[in-house]
Amino acid sequence: MGLNWIYVNNKVLVFITSTTLWPSSTKAEILAYLTALIVTLLKAKVTIFLDSKATIDGFNRLNDTLQLSVYKREKILNFTL
Repeated sequence: MGLNWIYVNNKVLVFITSTTLWPSSTKAEILAYLTALIVTLLKAKVTIFLDSKATIDGFNRLNDTLQLSVYKREKILNFTL
């Protein structure tokens, strides 16, 4: 699965890569968000557009998921991401 993002601020920076092992569109989207946030300056305003209901629901349930035991968390798809 491929993933990419574009940074636009006075100049355009494009990042393109791909994932390995199990193919998953949710995995690719999560990795795109994480890599974009890693290179973002501290206190920068970031706008992320997404259309994946699975990814949105996963982020919305994140606080509840962190309260689960390790055994139950490991059963949730893409939790390690």
